[in-house]
Amino acid sequence: MKAKYDFEIMNLDDELVAVPVGDGSERYHGVLKLNETAAAILKLLAQDTDEEKIVDAILREYAGEKEQIAGYVHEYVERLKAEGIVE
Repeated sequence: MKAKYDFEIMNLDDELVAVPVGDGSERYHGVLKLNETAAAILKLLAQDTDEEKIVDAILREYAGEKEQIAGYVHEYVERLKAEGIVE
């Protein structure tokens, strides 16, 4: 799976947001409000990957139980799929 659009992640008024850039800005009209983990997941989705690889990468960066992080990753990826951001 991979994000359909390229996003630039930036800090805007002390909040992390992702803004579509390039061709994506013409096809996806919106801004994603992110926390640090969601930003890390979105960055990983710039390349073709799967949930297992995302979970492993998140575990290398953040402390937590693998099962809990896997649940969060799955939930967030499903939300991105529902929004048409991930294919």
